Amino acid sequence: MLIKSAEHLWLYTLIMSTSVLLGQVCLLPQAFKSIKPCKFSKEDCIEHIKPLFVLSIAVIASTLYTVFDKTLLGWFFPDQKEQVAYYEYSYKIIQIPTSIIVVVGTVLFPRSCACYAKNDMEGMKKYFNLSIYFTFFIAFGAILGLIAVSDLFVVEYYGDAFAVCGNIIKCLSPIILILSLGEAIRTQYLIPMGKDMAYIIITAIIALLNIALSCILIPVIGIYGAIIGTVSAELVGTVSQTIVCRKNIDFKKMFLSMIPFVIAAGIMYGTIIFVQRWFNDSTIDLIIQIIIGGTVYVLVVIGLFLLRKDYRNNIINYVKKKLKKGNESKQEPLVEISIEESNEKKEVLENE
Repeated sequence: MLIKSAEHLWLYTLIMSTSVLLGQVCLLPQAFKSIKPCKFSKEDCIEHIKPLFVLSIAVIASTLYTVFDKTLLGWFFPDQKEQVAYYEYSYKIIQIPTSIIVVVGTVLFPRSCACYAKNDMEGMKKYFNLSIYFTFFIAFGAILGLIAVSDLFVVEYYGDAFAVCGNIIKCLSPIILILSLGEAIRTQYLIPMGKDMAYIIITAIIALLNIALSCILIPVIGIYGAIIGTVSAELVGTVSQTIVCRKNIDFKKMFLSMIPFVIAAGIMYGTIIFVQRWFNDSTIDLIIQIIIGGTVYVLVVIGLFLLRKDYRNNIINYVKKKLKKGNESKQEPLVEISIEESNEKKEVLENE
């Protein structure tokens, strides 16, 4: 409603920062309600300064190198500033499914820390496997789904001027799986197990590699140099984290659990490409394609899991348990207790 021209940049900045501020302030009432005031000493604060400082180095490095790609694009191509916008807006689309997956790591992180504190390695494996299944489910669906509809999506969402973003999204899409897998390993094993220095070293390597590849490739192939630098650096980072935690990860099980999602995503991609011949380039057609692709993907995943005897038995047992519990609750007789009933009968009913 308020941004009408380039002169309203200051107003746009104010709206963006105020919205973030309000979002954080809205959390405070719940925090005050849930957390009671407590006394703490100077020693309590000092104890946490070092780990906070150590982890903040990695966060700062990560933030800097992700921003540096755009800076280099603007630096090497001062007459083609639109390339920065193409890269920025393509990366924002990639971040949507990635953010959904990262939420799982955020939720399971304290559970993994608690399991490690109790030396419950089986518990850590359980939560890691849960996060991996969810990661593969979202990541493979998002990657092949975006590749299938990105050309039409960017035109409908950003406009004709951003049509080139379709190819950029296709090239960036593998980073969804790479980042998500790295996030799962980092939040489920690396940080809970206290491997903070390994985390910092890996982040530093990612940052240096990304900057080096970007400086070499951007002058030669432009925006695709930034893409190669980002994807390659993140892949090295995820592989490095995996190597550090290799003793705790069942690689065979992890790769086998990937197969159903790869097959389902491939079938979904083929279905979308097949039905596109009957659709025009419009928003409604885009929505229909997304619905068709999503439905096919979910149904194929469910079908493939039902083919496995262990999963099928787990699902059947779960459904039977729920049905049995529901029937038992319906069949419980209603007993009316009168004043004249004997004390003995009252005691029996109260115990029941």
